[in-house]
Amino acid sequence: MIGEALADVQRPFVAFKDGQFLPVTGTGQPGWQFVAVWENGGNSSTIDLQAQVSVWTGPGLQAGFTKSDASPNPSGPLMLGPHTIVTIPDFALPADALRGAKQSPGFIAIWGVARYREVRGDRPSHTMRF
Repeated sequence: MIGEALADVQRPFVAFKDGQFLPVTGTGQPGWQFVAVWENGGNSSTIDLQAQVSVWTGPGLQAGFTKSDASPNPSGPLMLGPHTIVTIPDFALPADALRGAKQSPGFIAIWGVARYREVRGDRPSHTMRF
């Protein structure tokens, strides 16, 4: 019982910490790069971390919109140590896409998932969604 409780305390815990749009330069076309910040707030390392962020922009969210409407862009596998942060550039959007989302009733939807395993091979894999 104590061993199981200790294993739960020692596990990694990956979470989406932050995301930001940074300007894309040098392409001759205005655009924005979405950069995701993932954090392992746990006490042990992850292995095989794969992170994926998706985006949808449009004039309005229509009935029946599902998150599978966007194409996936997984990155990894990565190893992330305890109490560390990794910054991953994900997708680029042309400036027009964000401009359209800012106009009423425009929308932008961003969601993601991180899948990872613990260093200890006898533990289950984990999935975090935002």
